[in-house]
Amino acid sequence: MQSRRTFLAAGAASSLASAAVAASPSPKTTLDPAGDRHVYFTLDGIPLTPREWAGVLQQAAESHDFKLDSYSVGGPMEELEAQFAQKLGKEAAIFFGTGTLANQVAIRHITGPQAKAIVPRESHYYADSVNCGSILSQLELIPMGKDRATFTLDEIREEVEWNAGLRGHQPVGSIMIESPVRRKDGEVFDFAEMKKICAYARDNGLRTHLDGARMFLAAPYTGVSVREYADQFDTVYLSLHKYFNGGNGAIVAGPKKYIEPMVDTRRMFGGALPKAWMCAAVALHYMDGFEQRYQASVDNTEKLWAQLDAHPSFRIERIPNGSNIIALHVKGDPKKLGANLLKEGVTIATDGHGFTGDGSSQSGWTRLLLRTNETSNRRPADELAALFIRALA
Repeated sequence: MQSRRTFLAAGAASSLASAAVAASPSPKTTLDPAGDRHVYFTLDGIPLTPREWAGVLQQAAESHDFKLDSYSVGGPMEELEAQFAQKLGKEAAIFFGTGTLANQVAIRHITGPQAKAIVPRESHYYADSVNCGSILSQLELIPMGKDRATFTLDEIREEVEWNAGLRGHQPVGSIMIESPVRRKDGEVFDFAEMKKICAYARDNGLRTHLDGARMFLAAPYTGVSVREYADQFDTVYLSLHKYFNGGNGAIVAGPKKYIEPMVDTRRMFGGALPKAWMCAAVALHYMDGFEQRYQASVDNTEKLWAQLDAHPSFRIERIPNGSNIIALHVKGDPKKLGANLLKEGVTIATDGHGFTGDGSSQSGWTRLLLRTNETSNRRPADELAALFIRALA
């Protein structure tokens, strides 16, 4: 696959791209987001404008001989699915238009009929998917881990054995884990416990599913590769829009015996989009070299956090077992900080609540959540630190 820079350059002479960019384009109108110096600490990915996204898509279409897909089958979908299956070490993969549908169909297939599924209480699937597992797939869900990212093998074993001893009850058929956990500000599931749970599941004929929507974001912080995470599970879901900027989309990877029947289930639920090649084309573009670019962003923000933490007006709070989210404690007016940073091309969210890094109440401090993404490396840490400090002056 072409490098990201070559990919973008390939379509620079196109009439559409030329029309989309002014004769002397400013960083805010360029079709190459990498040429934009604006840094966003509010998202997991790049907030492409419609104009930028359309420009990347146009360049992708001109530099690749893409064929049309038919109801999410064929065309660049095949390349996308094959690449993610290979990267995750699975036999096959399938595209879904949303992560909500991807998780539901995956858990439906691995759990099977007449069985229960153990799921994280704090997961998107259980807490934010409008009870889809129970209503649409008739699954009895057992929530685990109240207000925690990690639950333990002992908890799993106790639940499985208790269910097995109930007269006339369905047994547990599957276990789902989410990591990182959005509701816990990106906290990751303990990897040692994850391995023990998945080994127990294999030994006892239970299937496992990982909601790894943000797994590529966790890897640099945990030292555990995406492949190592995926190896533990039967099926794995990851997002295509959160940081691969595909606009829409998700991937589920796993054994062919689970993945191939999902094509019909996807269609049954109205998820076989007539044309989805656009999402695949853009996601493929950003997937190329993502891990190297993201590692550079992580390295840059780690330097930034260290500099801010050394300043009396800022304090860095690490999320326990965290990933790409930190809490920045600010002594001063957060609205002023946000407004002044925005003037300099840096966006932060300023809707925090006041308490110090040790959790005790103290007026004058505000807690803000900041996220590392690809834009975090658009400007050096020294420059960003100076902007933060000056914005409070």
